[in-house]
Amino acid sequence: AVSIPGEANTLPAETTEAAARAAGFARASSADSVADALERIIAADPHARVLICGSLYLAGQVLKENG
Repeated sequence: AVSIPGEANTLPAETTEAAARAAGFARASSADSVADALERIIAADPHARVLICGSLYLAGQVLKENG
């Protein structure tokens, strides 16, 4: 889980992480940024597939950082 930089209505990443865990996603975690989250995922599994879920603002941030 990550917060969207510069968006006033974003939830703290930790809040989203807690909600995901409560919904049964035991391996949910939070990161300071999309880049940090992707680095952690790749370190754990270089062949991992990543699904970005959330708002279009989040998708836009991911595309901005990773083109």
